[in-house]
Amino acid sequence: MANNQEIVNKYAESLLAVAIEHQELSAAKADIDAIVDVITSNRQVLALFELTSGAAEAQRVIIDALKQGAIPHIQNFLEVLFKNGRLSLILEIFEAFSVLYRRKTRTGQVKLTTAIPLTDVQLTKLSEELKGKFAFNALEIEQNVNPSILGGVIVEAESKIIDGSLKTQLDNIAAKL
Repeated sequence: MANNQEIVNKYAESLLAVAIEHQELSAAKADIDAIVDVITSNRQVLALFELTSGAAEAQRVIIDALKQGAIPHIQNFLEVLFKNGRLSLILEIFEAFSVLYRRKTRTGQVKLTTAIPLTDVQLTKLSEELKGKFAFNALEIEQNVNPSILGGVIVEAESKIIDGSLKTQLDNIAAKL
């Protein structure tokens, strides 16, 4: 019998293959992101999906709602998860899909921490520099504001941290004195 991780990987790989075959990779990712947002913003939905018995009618209502506006392959995929009793794995499957998607499209996940929010122009310029530095085609950026860094930016990408904060620079100067 396959363990959950094997099952998760098979579903994610299958979904990726179908999206690529039908040239709907970006649309599939957008639909998945929207569905994940809905599920993670509502604990009741997540709890309902984790039930393995006695919740089929309520799960059906939610699946039908999630299918609204999604591309046909995502609609079909949701049906397969429902019919095969795999809704409890939906977030894991979608996370595994996202990892495969990022690999396939060379999309990097970057976390930026700044003392104040970046302007659109600053963000665009920094994004282009980071794409070149890390050989990404695209970026998924998470921006955080932390006034305690005083200025500059801290970049976390590809298991690396580039600390260009003013606070760190001042701390380094103080350590040398």
